Amino acid sequence: MAEAAAPTTRPQGEVRLDDLMLAMDVVDTLRRQDAFLARELDEEGREEELKSRLRRIYREQGIEVSDAVIDEGVKALKDARFVYAPPKPGLSRALALLWVSRRKAGIFLAAAFVLAAALLGGFLLLRERKVESIRIEHLTGAPSAPAGARASGDQSGTRA
Repeated sequence: MAEAAAPTTRPQGEVRLDDLMLAMDVVDTLRRQDAFLARELDEEGREEELKSRLRRIYREQGIEVSDAVIDEGVKALKDARFVYAPPKPGLSRALALLWVSRRKAGIFLAAAFVLAAALLGGFLLLRERKVESIRIEHLTGAPSAPAGARASGDQSGTRA
């Protein structure tokens, strides 16, 4: 019994996988923070490096580009001029999305129209039968027999 309650021991120097993964996660987080801070603090250096790389690329292609044009391009990049910003939700966006998906919407609307027409047709047919039944009762003075009773020849519900 005493042996079962004794804690398991690991050999010296062996590390559990959970501890190892946790330590790696902490180190990666700290490393990313340091890289982010270094990049943000050295924005001026990054900008100059970008300009020099652009000059070198254009020079290698045999294209002469002035520093003013390169400066304007880097400024546009910083201003996020070339970054896509999706439109805000609204009526015009909803209409544009409807137009883009008009085929699916058209199929849905056509199916809804066919279903509505079938339901309306069925309702009108039932109504017409009811009106005809009432008209026959009114003209003959006797209730009209259901269709099943007429087919079997059962006339017990009619007056003589």
